[in-house]
Amino acid sequence: MINIVIIEDHPVIIDGLKQMFHLSNDGIKIAGDMKSVDELIERKGRYKFDLILLDLYLPGTDTVENVQKIKTAMPDKPIVIYTGEDSEHWRKRMFAAGVRAYITKNALKEEIKFTLLKVSQGDLFIKLKTDLYSPIPTVNSDNQFNQHQLDIIKLLCEDNNQETIGKILGITKSNVEKLLKQIRQIAKTKTNTGLIKYCYEQGILHTSAR
Repeated sequence: MINIVIIEDHPVIIDGLKQMFHLSNDGIKIAGDMKSVDELIERKGRYKFDLILLDLYLPGTDTVENVQKIKTAMPDKPIVIYTGEDSEHWRKRMFAAGVRAYITKNALKEEIKFTLLKVSQGDLFIKLKTDLYSPIPTVNSDNQFNQHQLDIIKLLCEDNNQETIGKILGITKSNVEKLLKQIRQIAKTKTNTGLIKYCYEQGILHTSAR
């Protein structure tokens, strides 16, 4: 069972989430809802919860500051952004600030449920442009990338440099370069440009996403 609290200023959204998830069918319980981060911090002792579903825009507040407040007051509670803002800019900013996932409000129930499950298990769930995703290739099984390597490739294709990729994934810039070196060795290329080309040629990334 996953217990979540919602920070959202629109009652319609809160009601929609409560109607969407049922404990008996989905294993997800809405433990509480608040209109502000300050309200959650004041009342945190009243609720037993595993993660926080946070609206990107809350009236009179700064989004990054909201994330920082939660991480300071409750460092063990993962944050999932739930927003109508389908923006790569905000995805990058939120992952850099320390959130564990970014879900748009037009996402399907199963996608939201899967994301909450992964985050509750301690995973970082990166959701980029959906047309960048593709099944792991079955040709040349010795050349398959694991999910972590695929995440790095996708971020690289979004024109992120090593420093930004590191912030999003929560690792150092030097570790990103080490991982990229390993990935380039698998692809038998010496450059990131060559790596991206290889991934498109092998069908790991869709050409329509560029």
